[in-house]
Amino acid sequence: MKIALDATNNPRSNKYFENSGHLLRRRAFATHLAAGGMRNLCGLLCLGILNGSPAALGQAVGARRRVDVSSAGNNLKSWHADDSLGLWNWRDRFERLLAEAVTVPLPARISLERPLLFFHLPKTAGSSLREVLSSALGRLPSLFPCKNCACVCDPLAEGVRNRTSCDVAILGHLTPFEVTSVPGQQMMLAMFLRLDRGMYGAPRCHRQWDHDGLTEQHALWRVLDRSLCITVLRHPVQRAISHYYEFVYGTKSNLTFSMFFKEFGMKALATISGFGPLYAEWLGGGSADRAKKVMETCVTGIQERFPELLTTSSRFLPIDLTSALAAGHEHAHGWIGVNASFERVITPHLLHLFPGEYELWAHASAVATEQYQMALRYTRLRPTTTVGS
Repeated sequence: MKIALDATNNPRSNKYFENSGHLLRRRAFATHLAAGGMRNLCGLLCLGILNGSPAALGQAVGARRRVDVSSAGNNLKSWHADDSLGLWNWRDRFERLLAEAVTVPLPARISLERPLLFFHLPKTAGSSLREVLSSALGRLPSLFPCKNCACVCDPLAEGVRNRTSCDVAILGHLTPFEVTSVPGQQMMLAMFLRLDRGMYGAPRCHRQWDHDGLTEQHALWRVLDRSLCITVLRHPVQRAISHYYEFVYGTKSNLTFSMFFKEFGMKALATISGFGPLYAEWLGGGSADRAKKVMETCVTGIQERFPELLTTSSRFLPIDLTSALAAGHEHAHGWIGVNASFERVITPHLLHLFPGEYELWAHASAVATEQYQMALRYTRLRPTTTVGS
């Protein structure tokens, strides 16, 4: 008896197993059936009856709902498998990506149709991660906007567009959607989509994303779904302190973070240290819900648990974890005038100004934890010397 590995894609089946005390996820259940054939299937049917929920087990085995992400009528709601019916489960999608990534060679995993997009948020260890990703990509055509100030800051500039249309990876301070609070900020998804639709002239390279007939807003989610995107967040207060010592201390002010707070107050400190709704703006275009969807769709990491992000990412890219972890520690900061006691005092006051920032960081932390735990179940890809050859 041959059963597909995704035979229980319906999240309701997961709920059934949790309710019955059997934490068998989709893949484990399908593998269990495939290994034992009809005998195991009959045994599980009996188990379902004994637990008083044969209908639920029937759903798990045969009433799977498939989501067609290529239909022209897709929108954000249906792309997320119709949230109103409770059928969207980002965990299923992520596990499917992991299963594909560990078996498919690199050129097929990172390509025109499946580009690598790194949404680099300011002061979140993004520079360290970008170096790691750059090394993993090897000679694959990639774009690093505004890297070390020796770059092309506008990927859509005349003379650069053709190259951008052919790049299979783009890593930098670009956002998925429009950020109204940052005039001129490049939108990575819209940029790729508009290039592919020929809005800047016929592209040199065309990506097969099946976005014809979709509105731009719906097509943006199609682009995100077809890409391998990565982002990393940091505790909002830690990020604000890092921002202050990177861009303010020693240039705009000689006051330490704590001294500035005592001199000018909390609101002035929040403003000058870049503390605000950055995560909602940069990842969701001002929408916290949309930012959460992006986190669930991408490989999401937390700066405070950088090694876990590297481990999860190594399932998709040939990352040398030893050297990558060493690079991550090179950017450790020692902040003058900031200690644990002061942070404990100031944290609730800063978070009170923008509570949504902490909520999004906490959501990213939960997503990152689940992704890491799923990644540990898959064999890590070994680095290869033939990347991009």
